[in-house]
Amino acid sequence: MMTMPRTRRSIGFIGAGKMATALIAGILSSGLWKPQDILASDRHPASRAKVRKAFGIRTVKDNRTLSQKASIIFLSVKPQDIDAVLSDIKDLAEGKLVISIAAGISLGRLENAMDARFIRVMPNTPCLVGEMASAFSLGKNVTVKDERLVRSILGSNGLSIKVKEARMDAVTALSGSGPAFFAYFIERMVRSSMKVGLGKDDAYALAIQTCLGTGKLLRDRKLLPSELIAMVKSKGGTTEAGLDSLKRTAFNANVEQMIAAAYRRSKELGKHG
Repeated sequence: MMTMPRTRRSIGFIGAGKMATALIAGILSSGLWKPQDILASDRHPASRAKVRKAFGIRTVKDNRTLSQKASIIFLSVKPQDIDAVLSDIKDLAEGKLVISIAAGISLGRLENAMDARFIRVMPNTPCLVGEMASAFSLGKNVTVKDERLVRSILGSNGLSIKVKEARMDAVTALSGSGPAFFAYFIERMVRSSMKVGLGKDDAYALAIQTCLGTGKLLRDRKLLPSELIAMVKSKGGTTEAGLDSLKRTAFNANVEQMIAAAYRRSKELGKHG
């Protein structure tokens, strides 16, 4: 069970998109903060109205007003917008805890922009249903209390692990981009199942539940993927036939290339935005 912070501080989200919305939902559902302690800014009036209506939080039009009011700031903007935002809030956010979820943006780049206590986070979209797989890295000025706080916030939405920053691009490639990769594979399985006779709705229902059940079985029984494969596969059976077909293709190489491409792009975003 997560503990309530002794002194509740206000949290501000710069950017009120899907990921910020999901994090706000998790924070509120955990009871760590109340709606009156959370505010968000966004350049789009519709986005501000949406989070205000959904959660009863305060919204402001500009980032400077938010940075002045909030004691903890989430940077939930696109990587290409990060430098402009940091420049805008620099004088108001210095000395505060700033948590960045901008993909590829390094702690060094953040800390060179202004003197704040930075934590870099890579969340993922299952945060929308409280099943986030996230990782975080600590900046040089972060305190033990800051780390406990970010663990509480991220833990309210699922799994969170602490990693060295050098591994964050790999995290981005795996869990950051991973939901889209898994969804693509499910889509291909569904289409292939339809070709051999299943209806679309039935195929989707079975594929999604199989994905959920497999993940839960691996997690709860602490199984290695190879152990689960051995549980399902029998000599001369259907699973072996399907796996043998995969092995005859470039499947393994394609997966490696997919992760490597996402990894390289994450590093590129950190350098160029």
